Amino acid sequence: MPCAAWGVTPRRQEAYHLNRLGKVDEAIVKLENMLQDNPSDTEAISYLGRIYKDTWTETWENIEDKEKRFQEAFDASHWLIKSIQTYLLDHLAERYDEGDDLDVQEIRDILPNLKGALELTLENLAQDDASDYWTLASLAELRIMVAEDPKEAKRAYKKALTSARKNTFYLQSSIDQLQILNLLDLRPEFVDAGVQVLKDEIRRIRKEEPEEDELEEKETEPGRVYLFTGHKIDTQNEKRFLPEMEEEVRKRINKALDKYQAGENDLAFTSGAACGGDIIFIEACLNRGMTVEVHLPLSEPQ
Repeated sequence: MPCAAWGVTPRRQEAYHLNRLGKVDEAIVKLENMLQDNPSDTEAISYLGRIYKDTWTETWENIEDKEKRFQEAFDASHWLIKSIQTYLLDHLAERYDEGDDLDVQEIRDILPNLKGALELTLENLAQDDASDYWTLASLAELRIMVAEDPKEAKRAYKKALTSARKNTFYLQSSIDQLQILNLLDLRPEFVDAGVQVLKDEIRRIRKEEPEEDELEEKETEPGRVYLFTGHKIDTQNEKRFLPEMEEEVRKRINKALDKYQAGENDLAFTSGAACGGDIIFIEACLNRGMTVEVHLPLSEPQ
Protein backbone atom coordinates (compact mmCIF):
# COMPACT_ATOMS: atom_id res chain seq x y z
CA MET A 1 0.00 0.00 0.00
CA PRO A 2 1.44 3.44 -0.91
CA CYS A 3 2.37 5.60 2.11
CA ALA A 4 0.01 8.38 1.04
CA ALA A 5 -2.92 5.94 1.10
CA TRP A 6 -2.28 5.01 4.71
CA GLY A 7 -3.82 7.22 7.37
CA VAL A 8 -1.72 10.02 8.80
CA THR A 9 -2.29 9.13 12.44
CA PRO A 10 -1.15 5.47 12.11
CA ARG A 11 2.00 6.63 10.33
CA ARG A 12 2.77 9.03 13.16
CA GLN A 13 2.10 6.33 15.73
CA GLU A 14 4.39 3.91 13.89
CA ALA A 15 7.22 6.47 13.97
CA TYR A 16 6.54 7.16 17.65
CA HIS A 17 6.78 3.48 18.61
CA LEU A 18 9.85 2.90 16.43
CA ASN A 19 11.57 5.64 18.39
CA ARG A 20 10.45 4.11 21.70
CA LEU A 21 11.92 0.78 20.57
CA GLY A 22 15.27 2.43 19.93
CA LYS A 23 14.94 2.42 16.13
CA VAL A 24 15.62 6.14 15.95
CA ASP A 25 16.87 6.28 12.36
CA GLU A 26 13.80 4.44 11.07
CA ALA A 27 11.51 6.78 12.99
CA ILE A 28 13.25 9.84 11.54
CA VAL A 29 12.93 8.49 7.98
CA LYS A 30 9.20 7.79 8.51
CA LEU A 31 8.55 11.30 9.81
CA GLU A 32 10.61 13.00 7.12
CA ASN A 33 8.66 11.08 4.47
CA MET A 34 5.43 12.23 6.08
CA LEU A 35 6.59 15.84 5.97
CA GLN A 36 7.41 15.49 2.29
CA ASP A 37 3.77 14.52 1.74
CA ASN A 38 2.45 17.21 4.08
CA PRO A 39 4.97 19.89 5.16
CA SER A 40 2.39 21.55 7.44
CA ASP A 41 1.81 18.45 9.60
CA THR A 42 2.60 20.09 12.94
CA GLU A 43 2.30 16.85 14.94
CA ALA A 44 4.89 15.13 12.74
CA ILE A 45 7.15 18.16 13.11
CA SER A 46 6.68 17.97 16.89
CA TYR A 47 7.54 14.23 16.96
CA LEU A 48 10.63 14.83 14.84
CA GLY A 49 11.72 17.75 17.00
CA ARG A 50 11.35 15.63 20.13
CA ILE A 51 13.51 12.85 18.65
CA TYR A 52 16.25 15.33 17.79
CA LYS A 53 15.99 16.89 21.24
CA ASP A 54 16.24 13.50 22.96
CA THR A 55 19.21 12.52 20.79
CA TRP A 56 20.93 15.78 21.69
CA THR A 57 20.19 15.40 25.40
CA GLU A 58 21.54 11.85 25.51
CA THR A 59 24.98 13.08 24.42
CA TRP A 60 25.56 15.05 27.62
CA GLU A 61 22.95 14.50 30.36
CA ASN A 62 24.92 11.77 32.20
CA ILE A 63 28.21 13.68 32.36
CA GLU A 64 28.81 14.34 36.06
CA ASP A 65 31.26 17.23 35.72
CA LYS A 66 29.13 20.36 35.30
CA GLU A 67 31.58 22.28 33.10
CA LYS A 68 32.15 19.29 30.82
CA ARG A 69 28.39 18.75 30.62
CA PHE A 70 27.81 22.35 29.54
CA GLN A 71 30.63 22.16 27.00
CA GLU A 72 29.36 18.90 25.51
CA ALA A 73 25.82 20.29 25.27
CA PHE A 74 27.16 23.23 23.29
CA ASP A 75 29.39 21.09 21.08
CA ALA A 76 26.48 18.76 20.29
CA SER A 77 24.16 21.62 19.37
CA HIS A 78 23.88 20.45 15.76
CA TRP A 79 20.93 18.35 16.98
CA LEU A 80 18.97 21.46 17.91
CA ILE A 81 16.19 22.63 15.67
CA LYS A 82 16.00 26.39 15.12
CA SER A 83 13.07 27.19 17.35
CA ILE A 84 12.74 27.97 21.05
CA GLN A 85 15.86 25.87 21.70
CA THR A 86 17.89 28.35 19.65
CA TYR A 87 17.82 30.62 22.68
CA LEU A 88 19.29 27.80 24.73
CA LEU A 89 22.14 27.53 22.23
CA ASP A 90 22.76 31.26 22.46
CA HIS A 91 23.07 31.07 26.27
CA LEU A 92 25.59 28.26 25.91
CA ALA A 93 27.48 30.17 23.25
CA GLU A 94 27.92 33.07 25.66
CA ARG A 95 30.01 30.73 27.84
CA TYR A 96 31.83 28.51 25.40
CA ASP A 97 32.08 30.23 22.04
CA GLU A 98 35.68 31.09 21.31
CA GLY A 99 36.53 33.37 18.43
CA ASP A 100 34.28 34.44 15.60
CA ASP A 101 32.39 31.23 14.85
CA LEU A 102 30.27 32.07 11.80
CA ASP A 103 27.60 29.47 12.65
CA VAL A 104 27.12 30.88 16.15
CA GLN A 105 27.10 34.45 14.87
CA GLU A 106 24.53 33.52 12.25
CA ILE A 107 22.22 32.18 14.96
CA ARG A 108 22.68 35.34 17.03
CA ASP A 109 21.86 37.47 14.00
CA ILE A 110 18.49 35.75 13.50
CA LEU A 111 17.49 35.80 17.19
CA PRO A 112 15.61 39.14 17.16
CA ASN A 113 13.54 38.15 14.13
CA LEU A 114 13.08 34.62 15.45
CA LYS A 115 11.87 35.94 18.81
CA GLY A 116 9.38 38.25 17.12
CA ALA A 117 8.08 35.54 14.80
CA LEU A 118 7.72 33.00 17.61
CA GLU A 119 5.97 35.43 19.93
CA LEU A 120 3.58 36.65 17.24
CA THR A 121 2.71 33.13 16.08
CA LEU A 122 2.30 31.62 19.54
CA GLU A 123 0.39 34.59 20.98
CA ASN A 124 -2.02 34.55 18.04
CA LEU A 125 -2.58 30.82 18.50
CA ALA A 126 -2.99 31.29 22.26
CA GLN A 127 -5.78 33.82 21.69
CA ASP A 128 -7.89 31.07 20.12
CA ASP A 129 -10.31 29.65 22.68
CA ALA A 130 -9.58 26.21 21.22
CA SER A 131 -5.79 26.49 21.66
CA ASP A 132 -4.31 23.27 23.02
CA TYR A 133 -1.93 22.70 25.92
CA TRP A 134 1.16 22.34 23.76
CA THR A 135 0.64 25.71 22.11
CA LEU A 136 0.36 27.42 25.49
CA ALA A 137 3.26 25.38 26.91
CA SER A 138 5.44 26.41 23.96
CA LEU A 139 4.64 30.04 24.68
CA ALA A 140 5.56 29.45 28.34
CA GLU A 141 8.88 27.89 27.29
CA LEU A 142 9.61 30.96 25.22
CA ARG A 143 8.90 33.14 28.26
CA ILE A 144 11.45 31.08 30.22
CA MET A 145 14.12 32.01 27.70
CA VAL A 146 13.30 35.66 26.99
CA ALA A 147 11.22 37.12 29.85
CA GLU A 148 12.67 39.83 32.07
CA ASP A 149 10.75 38.78 35.18
CA PRO A 150 10.16 35.18 36.41
CA LYS A 151 6.55 36.15 37.09
CA GLU A 152 5.99 36.33 33.32
CA ALA A 153 7.04 32.69 32.99
CA LYS A 154 4.89 31.74 35.96
CA ARG A 155 1.83 33.45 34.45
CA ALA A 156 2.43 31.72 31.11
CA TYR A 157 2.51 28.27 32.70
CA LYS A 158 -0.59 29.01 34.75
CA LYS A 159 -2.38 29.90 31.53
CA ALA A 160 -1.19 26.63 29.97
CA LEU A 161 -2.81 24.74 32.86
CA THR A 162 -6.22 25.90 31.66
CA SER A 163 -5.86 23.56 28.67
CA ALA A 164 -4.09 20.68 30.42
CA ARG A 165 -7.39 18.98 31.36
CA LYS A 166 -5.76 17.43 34.44
CA ASN A 167 -3.44 15.41 32.19
CA THR A 168 -0.42 14.75 34.39
CA PHE A 169 1.50 13.28 31.43
CA TYR A 170 1.37 16.69 29.74
CA LEU A 171 2.55 18.40 32.91
CA GLN A 172 5.37 15.94 33.56
CA SER A 173 6.51 16.28 29.96
CA SER A 174 6.83 20.04 30.47
CA ILE A 175 8.74 19.48 33.72
CA ASP A 176 11.14 17.13 31.89
CA GLN A 177 11.71 19.84 29.29
CA LEU A 178 12.54 22.37 32.00
CA GLN A 179 14.85 19.90 33.75
CA ILE A 180 17.05 20.02 30.63
CA LEU A 181 17.53 23.73 31.27
CA ASN A 182 18.20 22.99 34.94
CA LEU A 183 20.95 20.55 34.04
CA LEU A 184 22.57 23.30 31.99
CA ASP A 185 22.12 25.88 34.75
CA LEU A 186 20.25 28.19 32.38
CA ARG A 187 18.03 30.90 33.86
CA PRO A 188 17.42 28.86 37.06
CA GLU A 189 15.11 31.43 38.65
CA PHE A 190 12.83 31.38 35.60
CA VAL A 191 12.98 27.59 35.26
CA ASP A 192 12.17 27.09 38.96
CA ALA A 193 9.13 29.35 38.61
CA GLY A 194 7.77 27.21 35.79
CA VAL A 195 8.56 23.90 37.49
CA GLN A 196 6.85 25.04 40.70
CA VAL A 197 3.61 25.87 38.87
CA LEU A 198 3.58 22.47 37.16
CA LYS A 199 4.44 20.50 40.31
CA ASP A 200 1.79 22.34 42.31
CA GLU A 201 -0.81 21.40 39.70
CA ILE A 202 0.23 17.73 39.67
CA ARG A 203 -0.05 17.66 43.47
CA ARG A 204 -3.45 19.32 43.31
CA ILE A 205 -4.69 16.73 40.79
CA ARG A 206 -3.33 13.86 42.88
CA LYS A 207 -4.47 15.50 46.11
CA GLU A 208 -0.93 15.38 47.52
CA GLU A 209 0.59 17.70 50.09
CA PRO A 210 3.64 19.81 49.14
CA GLU A 211 7.06 18.98 50.58
CA GLU A 212 8.01 20.77 53.82
CA ASP A 213 10.90 22.68 52.25
CA GLU A 214 8.60 23.95 49.52
CA LEU A 215 6.08 25.12 52.10
CA GLU A 216 8.83 27.15 53.77
CA GLU A 217 9.81 28.75 50.45
CA LYS A 218 6.29 29.87 49.62
CA GLU A 219 5.28 33.42 50.45
CA THR A 220 3.18 33.59 53.59
CA GLU A 221 1.34 36.80 52.69
CA PRO A 222 -2.38 35.93 52.67
CA GLY A 223 -4.23 36.35 49.41
CA ARG A 224 -7.81 37.13 48.47
CA VAL A 225 -10.47 34.92 46.93
CA TYR A 226 -12.47 36.30 44.00
CA LEU A 227 -15.81 34.83 42.96
CA PHE A 228 -17.24 35.55 39.53
CA THR A 229 -20.33 34.66 37.59
CA GLY A 230 -20.73 36.05 34.12
CA HIS A 231 -23.01 36.15 31.13
CA LYS A 232 -22.55 34.83 27.64
CA ILE A 233 -22.21 37.20 24.70
CA ASP A 234 -25.64 37.50 23.10
CA THR A 235 -26.83 37.67 19.52
CA GLN A 236 -28.12 40.94 18.11
CA ASN A 237 -31.68 39.77 18.79
CA GLU A 238 -31.14 39.35 22.55
CA LYS A 239 -29.33 42.68 23.10
CA ARG A 240 -28.14 42.15 26.68
CA PHE A 241 -24.41 41.49 26.30
CA LEU A 242 -23.59 42.38 22.72
CA PRO A 243 -20.17 41.73 21.13
CA GLU A 244 -19.39 45.46 20.99
CA MET A 245 -19.66 45.59 24.80
CA GLU A 246 -16.79 43.12 25.27
CA GLU A 247 -14.04 45.75 25.53
CA GLU A 248 -15.97 47.78 28.09
CA VAL A 249 -16.63 44.66 30.18
CA ARG A 250 -12.93 43.79 30.02
CA LYS A 251 -12.01 47.29 31.26
CA ARG A 252 -14.43 47.08 34.18
CA ILE A 253 -13.21 43.64 35.25
CA ASN A 254 -9.59 44.81 35.10
CA LYS A 255 -10.50 47.95 37.03
CA ALA A 256 -12.09 45.88 39.81
CA LEU A 257 -9.07 43.57 40.01
CA ASP A 258 -6.70 46.55 39.98
CA LYS A 259 -8.62 48.12 42.86
CA TYR A 260 -7.69 45.22 45.14
CA GLN A 261 -4.24 44.71 43.58
CA ALA A 262 -5.07 41.16 42.55
CA GLY A 263 -1.92 39.09 42.03
CA GLU A 264 -0.27 35.70 42.13
CA ASN A 265 -1.16 35.04 45.79
CA ASP A 266 -4.86 35.32 45.02
CA LEU A 267 -7.39 32.69 43.99
CA ALA A 268 -10.31 33.08 41.59
CA PHE A 269 -13.38 30.88 41.18
CA THR A 270 -15.89 30.85 38.32
CA SER A 271 -18.89 28.65 37.64
CA GLY A 272 -18.27 28.45 33.90
CA ALA A 273 -15.74 28.98 31.14
CA ALA A 274 -17.72 28.60 27.96
CA CYS A 275 -18.04 32.13 26.64
CA GLY A 276 -18.59 35.78 27.49
CA GLY A 277 -17.80 37.30 30.87
CA ASP A 278 -16.34 34.12 32.36
CA ILE A 279 -13.59 33.92 29.75
CA ILE A 280 -12.80 37.63 30.03
CA PHE A 281 -12.50 37.28 33.81
CA ILE A 282 -10.32 34.16 33.56
CA GLU A 283 -7.97 35.85 31.08
CA ALA A 284 -7.66 38.92 33.31
CA CYS A 285 -6.82 36.75 36.33
CA LEU A 286 -4.27 34.63 34.47
CA ASN A 287 -2.56 37.75 33.17
CA ARG A 288 -1.96 38.67 36.82
CA GLY A 289 -0.56 35.25 37.68
CA MET A 290 -3.58 34.29 39.78
CA THR A 291 -4.72 30.70 40.27
CA VAL A 292 -8.11 30.15 38.65
CA GLU A 293 -10.47 27.27 39.38
CA VAL A 294 -13.53 26.59 37.23
CA HIS A 295 -16.27 24.65 39.01
CA LEU A 296 -18.89 23.36 36.58
CA PRO A 297 -22.26 22.03 37.77
CA LEU A 298 -21.54 18.67 36.15
CA SER A 299 -20.39 15.31 37.46
CA GLU A 300 -16.81 14.21 36.76
CA PRO A 301 -16.47 11.89 33.71
CA GLN A 302 -16.03 8.22 34.62
